[in-house]
Amino acid sequence: SEMASRYLTAMRSLQSTGPYTVLGYSMGGVIAYEMARQCMPDERIHLILLDTETPTFATEFDAKDAGFLREMIQSFEVQSGIEIPEEAAEALLTGFDLDQMDTVLSVEEIEDLVEQLMEAMGMDDDGDEMQGMKRIVHVLIANTQAIRQYQLAPLAVDLQLIMAGQRGEAQMQALQAAWQKQVNSVVVHHIAMADHAQLVESQFAAQLAILLNTIRA
Repeated sequence: SEMASRYLTAMRSLQSTGPYTVLGYSMGGVIAYEMARQCMPDERIHLILLDTETPTFATEFDAKDAGFLREMIQSFEVQSGIEIPEEAAEALLTGFDLDQMDTVLSVEEIEDLVEQLMEAMGMDDDGDEMQGMKRIVHVLIANTQAIRQYQLAPLAVDLQLIMAGQRGEAQMQALQAAWQKQVNSVVVHHIAMADHAQLVESQFAAQLAILLNTIRA
C-alpha cells in the first residue's frame, strides 16, 4: 500500500490529472491494482495487468508440477541476469521430489529449491556470486510474502489482463475467474508461445507493444 502510494505521487507529479493508464507486470500488477484503488473516482483509470496473479491464486490453482518449477527457474534467470544451463535445470527438476511438496510452495521450499539450483551450477557456497544469488532470492521471497499478505478490495474498473500463452487454457481460465471476482469486467489477451518470463523479453517486445497500443486506442 505504501509503495503504491509513492508510485501514485510520482505519477501525479508527471501528470496532475487523469485519465491514467496503469500497468503492472507479475507481482507489480498487484501494486498497479492498489494504485488504481487509491485513485479518486473521477480520475479515470485504465488498468492493465501483465500476467499478474491474484495474491490467493496459488492456493486456488494447483502449483505442484514440473511446469511451475520450470517457470520459477525462468523467472529467477530474469531477476538474476544469469542464464542457467539446461542440464543443471533438468537435473534439479528430475531430482526434486514433487510428491513431498505441499500444493503451494512455502518460502522455505522456494529458498531450498534455488539453493539446490545454484549448487547444481557449481557455484562456490562462500563465493561472491553465490552470495549475490542469495540476496536476489531473499528479495524475491520478501516480495512474495508482501503480495500474499495483501488483501484485494473490489474495484470498479474494467481490467485488461494480458497472459502468457504457455500458461495453458485451464490456468488462464482460472486466473481470469480469480480477477473477475474483484472488478467490473475482465478482457483477456494472451501472447502466444510466451511464458511468464519471456513476456517482457525482446523476442516478444514488438508483439506486446502492438497489443498495448490496441488496448489503449
